[in-house]
Amino acid sequence: MMPDNNDMNTGRAKSMLERHIQSLLLTIIAALIGWVGVTVLELSDSSARYDERLKGLTTQVEQLREDLRRQSSKFITDNEVQSDLGVVNGRINALSDRVSRVESRLDESGR
Repeated sequence: MMPDNNDMNTGRAKSMLERHIQSLLLTIIAALIGWVGVTVLELSDSSARYDERLKGLTTQVEQLREDLRRQSSKFITDNEVQSDLGVVNGRINALSDRVSRVESRLDESGR
């Protein structure tokens, strides 16, 4: 008994359909692999740019720290300010006392 011609055509049609589906799936997989490759390259480029920016910022921070260390000798502490302020206030009070004495002498001599 020979297979029916109709059964053979149906088998071929299924085989062709399977081939088309496989081709479609392979195309989709290849496209996804390509997309992943492009994305990885873009991320690699971005990472390299960020690394360069980070190196630049690190250099700037180090330079600012060095500048701050050099400038720190020019700053004075709160205790030093309070001490200096006490000296200045003492001088002002002394001058005020002298002016008061001079004024009182002028008042006495002007009478």
